[in-house]
Amino acid sequence: MAKTMAQAAARSDVELTQKLLTFDREIRAKTEEIKTLKEQISDLQKDSSEIFSHSLYERDLEIGSLRKESEKLKRDHALTTGLVTSLQREIAVKEQKIQQLKQDVEKIKKANREKDNQLAVVSAKCSRLKEEMKRELGERDVTPYQKRIGELECDLKGLQGEVQKYRIEQETIQSKLSEKAKAEEELKNACERKSLQLQEMGRRERLLKSDVDRAKVQVLEKVRQICEENQQSQEREKRLQEEISARLSKEKEVSENVTVFKESVRELQAFLGTSFCSDSLRRELCKFEAVLVDPLVSDVQAAVVEIARVALSWLEGAEQLLASAGLDLPTSGKGLTACLKRLLENNQETTQRNKMLQAQLEEIRESQDALLQERLKEQKVKYEQDLQIKINQIILEKEEEKKEIMKSAAEKEKDRCEKYMGEEKKMVRDLESRLRSMTEIMEMKSKEQEVTDLKLREALRSLEETTAREMMLKQQVLRQDEQLKIVQEESEVLKQKVQEEIAGYKEQIKQHARTIVALEDSLLEAEQQQKMLEKENITLLEKIEGLESDACRVTSGASQEASCTEESHRCVLEELAAAQSVLLAKEAAIARLTKELSETQARMSDMRGELSEKQKAELEWSLVQVKSQERDLNTLREKLSEMSKLVAQKDQELKAAAAELRQAQEDCKALQAASREKAQEPETLLQARVTPAMVEVASETEPALDLAELGAKCRGLRHEETIQRQKEGLVELRERIKLLEKMQSSIVMSKAAQSLIVQQTDLPEKRAQKAGLEKEAAPLSGAKTKCSKCLGRFPDRCSHVTAHETASLEVLEALDLGERMYLDLICALGRLMNMEELAGMQSVQHLPQEEREKVGQQRRKDFELLYEKISKLKSRLEKKEELLKDYEAQIKELRLNQEALQMCQEEVLKLEDEVYREAEEKALLREALERTQVQLGQEKRLNRVVKQRKSLDKEKRKEKVPPGCAHSSRGRGGKPGPQPVVPAKLKTKECPAEPSEVTGGT
Repeated sequence: MAKTMAQAAARSDVELTQKLLTFDREIRAKTEEIKTLKEQISDLQKDSSEIFSHSLYERDLEIGSLRKESEKLKRDHALTTGLVTSLQREIAVKEQKIQQLKQDVEKIKKANREKDNQLAVVSAKCSRLKEEMKRELGERDVTPYQKRIGELECDLKGLQGEVQKYRIEQETIQSKLSEKAKAEEELKNACERKSLQLQEMGRRERLLKSDVDRAKVQVLEKVRQICEENQQSQEREKRLQEEISARLSKEKEVSENVTVFKESVRELQAFLGTSFCSDSLRRELCKFEAVLVDPLVSDVQAAVVEIARVALSWLEGAEQLLASAGLDLPTSGKGLTACLKRLLENNQETTQRNKMLQAQLEEIRESQDALLQERLKEQKVKYEQDLQIKINQIILEKEEEKKEIMKSAAEKEKDRCEKYMGEEKKMVRDLESRLRSMTEIMEMKSKEQEVTDLKLREALRSLEETTAREMMLKQQVLRQDEQLKIVQEESEVLKQKVQEEIAGYKEQIKQHARTIVALEDSLLEAEQQQKMLEKENITLLEKIEGLESDACRVTSGASQEASCTEESHRCVLEELAAAQSVLLAKEAAIARLTKELSETQARMSDMRGELSEKQKAELEWSLVQVKSQERDLNTLREKLSEMSKLVAQKDQELKAAAAELRQAQEDCKALQAASREKAQEPETLLQARVTPAMVEVASETEPALDLAELGAKCRGLRHEETIQRQKEGLVELRERIKLLEKMQSSIVMSKAAQSLIVQQTDLPEKRAQKAGLEKEAAPLSGAKTKCSKCLGRFPDRCSHVTAHETASLEVLEALDLGERMYLDLICALGRLMNMEELAGMQSVQHLPQEEREKVGQQRRKDFELLYEKISKLKSRLEKKEELLKDYEAQIKELRLNQEALQMCQEEVLKLEDEVYREAEEKALLREALERTQVQLGQEKRLNRVVKQRKSLDKEKRKEKVPPGCAHSSRGRGGKPGPQPVVPAKLKTKECPAEPSEVTGGT
């Protein structure tokens, strides 16, 4: 019975295992089918989400690029405005300084005019003095004849009257001599003071000459630098012209490539508008890629190819999924919707099958539990019966063998105990290792479950993140639309600012034209003044020639001339001191200007590394302006140097005048000595007075002629140099006007790329402004023709505008293509979601703003409907995935339970074996203990019997031995007493050995 039950249980176990294996295979097949369906659905979702995200990503890139361009334009505008304001401030400061220098120059000119007037006054005084001298000489020529007649008459009258006259004359001469001595002392003091002043002036002049030499060296170095910079600028202009010609040729090639690319894009658009498959689309893509395009348009081509490849991959994926699902596209009339319906039906069938399998699994579980419990009970009963039978057999066998094993059991028990202890330890170790391995396996399985749970959680998170990303993308699209509006508004504001700046530049040009007109007026006035001064010089020369003829007669005017020369010398010294102070102030101003120029050059060199090409061009233009202003400063410095030269010439003239005064003083002293010696001889006195007067007049007329010639030469040179400098200033101003017009054209061209529509509206205004500028610049001689030539070198603005219009049309076409793909994608999603009618599927290209807003609202509503349906599908899929996860978890639990049952069965068997072994060992140990106890009892009994026998033998021997024998034995052996005792002990030791040998034999 037990064998039949065991066989039936084994068969049932085999059948259950086979059924479980079949169920496992079916469940695996179904799980694989479910996974394939999930992968197909996820692929469809990924394709749709990828297309949607790709379109949004492209739009984000475009918006980001527009933002970056707007930010760059803002930064460039801010930098240019800052630089322009800083340069304007610096230019204003430098213009103020230039005006101050001009005012100083005008003051110096006025001072020179005043000095010229003073020289004219001095010359007039000299002419008056000469006329008075002539009159006095004429009167003195008449008096000697009268005196001779009187003398002849007096010779007749008498000598008394003559003596009285001589006495009166002597008194008058003495009074005059005393007055002359006082005047000479005063003149000596004044000459000493003037000599000290002249020494100080000489020292100052030396210092000024050293400073002037240094300034000349600096000016020469700067002139060399300016020449080198001019050469570099000419080379740059040549390079720019070559680059412009190369760019024009490149633009022509790009326009041709763009036309070819447009035709290929239109063909592709027409092909996409028709019904197509993946193979035909791939061919069209190969054709489109085979078109040779300029690298500038290659980015757009690559973007179009990527968009078409996305559509191709989506089509191929859909076709592959349909082919793997067993659906053919030509046979399916409705397309992807019918395929999805079939997939949904298959999914529903799988859910129903899963439910049936769950019910079957529950029934199998219940039957397995009942069978396992019955088997456990039967096995327990069997094991108990077998144990009892085995125990009885062992007891019987052991009772029979007890007698035979008693001898060897005592020796073997120790070895056995040690072996059993070692085996038990080994068993314990094995069990511990098995338990550890089991725990590790359980941990690994728990970790695998945790990993699967984490993967499922990550999948859920990824789904949630995709939904959140879609929401974020929608919000970003709305934000980007708002930002586009803001950017457009800012661009309009920038355009207005640019127009205001252009108006400011025009006003500056008008002001420069006015300054040019004023300079021309000043030139005319200077020429008139030059003519007047030449006339005055001619009159002065005529007066001096008239004075030379009459300067040999009078000596009385020497003192008056000396006083006049002293007064003129003082005035000239005061003027020299004023001129030196002015020169020092101007040198300090020039030093400040040089420091400021060095600082600004350092700043500009620091800023050049951080500026763009446009800003560098503006900086170069500003540097040109600064260089022109430096040239103006250099011209002013040259004027100052010339003025310093004139001052030095005037100092030399003053020194010559001082030498002439000394000579006049010496002549006066000689006259006084001659008057003292010859006081009694009036004729000799007259001759003595006439001769030094002639010498003085000759010495005065010669420096006067030299001064007049020097003045005429200096005035002529000044006027010629001023005329040349003013002409150079006019040429530089005209060049600045040309540069301003060029900069205006470049600024307009750079800003035209921001918005083409506004540029087209502003073109007539700019042309009108240009015409107004030409009309305003018409009065300038030669400026209009040069400006037109300079502007003619550059390409027309219309060509640039057409290039920008073509670029904008390309961008619009790319946006239209993206919008079409976007609308096709949304239509496909609507068809997949069984949404036949979507209201906002219209193109927004040719619609006004109000209708665009309406279409945008309709699109938002369609988006919301699509989002709701997609969210519902996602919720359904999530529920199904949760059910599948539950089923998988239950199946895993069943497998784990089966494995646990098998392990429990194995452990039960092992435990039964161990219990049986332990029972046998305990029984053997008990038997051995009993045998040892029996042996010990026997040995004790034997020992007692032996002791009793020995005691009896001793008593008998004592009774039998006589006293003589004992004495004789003492005498022979020395110690006979203890001899019989030793064998007794040996016997007692040998007696217990005998039974042991007996037991061993038995």
